[in-house]
Amino acid sequence: MIAEVHQVKFPSGATAAPPEGANNLADEAAKAPGSAQLLTLMDISTGEGLVIHLWNDQAAYEAFAARRKELTADAERGSGSQIDPAHLYEVTYNG
Repeated sequence: MIAEVHQVKFPSGATAAPPEGANNLADEAAKAPGSAQLLTLMDISTGEGLVIHLWNDQAAYEAFAARRKELTADAERGSGSQIDPAHLYEVTYNG
């Protein structure tokens, strides 16, 4: 299992849940073939957050590459947020 982790920064003053459009984009990514789980975490006091997307394997992660770029660009344009490039981790425990 692979963990794709992005740091996210919402525009200053964004101290509520992410905009509805961001959740719609997350829903699409979560339903992609090979997706195991997607979590979004946000510190509402700072507007900073994490997106943690678990993939069944590297092949599933790579198969979603083109659509990931589109969704990321849409999310940044739609919310004014900044989404850092992914860090990939091998999941070594999943209880």
